[in-house]
Amino acid sequence: AQLPVILNEAGMDNVIMWRGLHLNKHVKSPYFKWVGLGGKNTVYALNLPQGYGTGMLLEPTVDYVYGRLDPAVDFIKQYTDGDILI
Repeated sequence: AQLPVILNEAGMDNVIMWRGLHLNKHVKSPYFKWVGLGGKNTVYALNLPQGYGTGMLLEPTVDYVYGRLDPAVDFIKQYTDGDILI
């Protein structure tokens, strides 16, 4: 609840993170506006629901794209409004 306050004090208004949130339990989308305690501080957040491993060791192969990358994108799309993934 205080992380948006801390980040704003450090001059940051957005964050990319992995741990600490359960997609569809704590948040409904990997993209959300995080409001700090008291409602004054906000941060635009991106949660990586599958961790950093999806993009780790990228391979320029069809097997990698179809076997790992496409399923990861499809998973995120089911929790995201619209067709644009950043």
